[in-house]
Amino acid sequence: MSTDSLQGTLDIGDLTLLDGTITLNEEGLEGADAANPSSRYDIRNDGVYFSTDGGETWDYGVGAEGINMNYATIGQLDSSKVQIVDGDYIYFLWDKDGINAYRNPAKSTDGLVDFARFNRYGLSLIENNNVRLRAGYEFVSSVGNGTYTSEKELSNQNIGFYLYNDNGQAIFKTETQSAHSDDNSDYSARLSLTGEIFVTNQILSGRQDITSTSNYTLSGQYTFLT
Repeated sequence: MSTDSLQGTLDIGDLTLLDGTITLNEEGLEGADAANPSSRYDIRNDGVYFSTDGGETWDYGVGAEGINMNYATIGQLDSSKVQIVDGDYIYFLWDKDGINAYRNPAKSTDGLVDFARFNRYGLSLIENNNVRLRAGYEFVSSVGNGTYTSEKELSNQNIGFYLYNDNGQAIFKTETQSAHSDDNSDYSARLSLTGEIFVTNQILSGRQDITSTSNYTLSGQYTFLT
């Protein structure tokens, strides 16, 4: 078919191809599923539209404004960097290091130092770039501090619940051996605390100072207060 003939056909009306499943006109290219004519698509100058009722109504699918995920069927998602935003502010980031939820959302992740992270190490709460809480594998630093970027690769770390100071030292932990430990014969639970044990039969209100009403403290040795 010559160019003139094709242009003339479009000037007169629609050009229909493939037994009516594809139509080319001045608005764009419209096609239908041969097995399900109610399922249609329309390629226009501002994007791709989809219809499930034979073209009675159309939904925006893909274009410069983004992708309508109602029509996205994903077999594999490359999560090298997925951001969930509200307007310009980033609330969540999903990349190879894990899923991060930021305490103080911003327009850029640069300078965001307080967040929760879920990854292969477990669930971590990070403050000022230091691991402060971990439910999962114990935090082991390669340089002797609490910075989350200094964490060693997984090997035979114990598993449990941990609270850390800014230097990456556990101040509270309840843990047991991992099944990947070099010696997996001991699965007993261990609890360790650096600080004060507080016991009371009173329900505290607000931000009451617990040390002022403690019935049981540690000060060199365990002492009951009466």
